[in-house]
Amino acid sequence: YDFNQVILYAPTFRDITDGRIPFSESMLNKLNLYLQEKNFLMIVKKHPHDIDLEIPDHFTNIKDISQENEDIQELLINTDILITDYSSVFFDFILTGRPVIYYAYDFDNYIRDCRGMYFDYFSEIPGPFASSEEELLNILKELNNWFYSENYQKKYSEFKKRVICSKK
Repeated sequence: YDFNQVILYAPTFRDITDGRIPFSESMLNKLNLYLQEKNFLMIVKKHPHDIDLEIPDHFTNIKDISQENEDIQELLINTDILITDYSSVFFDFILTGRPVIYYAYDFDNYIRDCRGMYFDYFSEIPGPFASSEEELLNILKELNNWFYSENYQKKYSEFKKRVICSKK
């Protein structure tokens, strides 16, 4: 297969879920159509202990490869766009300089019932943030507008410098 872009969805593990799932069937259908139009592939790499997220096999441009690939680092090398939530995987991916979208569809539940954060999620991370399926799809569709903007690139670069340890 020869896709224009590879998107990786890599969520973190939730100790306790409130029953919400990141993608409804209708959203997966809309997303798959968009991905087909753009000739993009979205691969899903679930946390090894995640049992709630299910991606049906019939989608042509959305594939769950969680069972086929254990090393997420191998996936990051070949990923053009990362979608994650609160996973630390974005720290590794931000080194590539490529786009990261933060899909925080269950932020309140995650903070309340799962884990805390080491920093203020919405003010320190460059974003963009989606809290709903529709927001996520819109952010994907507008990627070239926000990612290459001077304001975003500055925020991204400053965050990258803050999280990379380097000796001078």
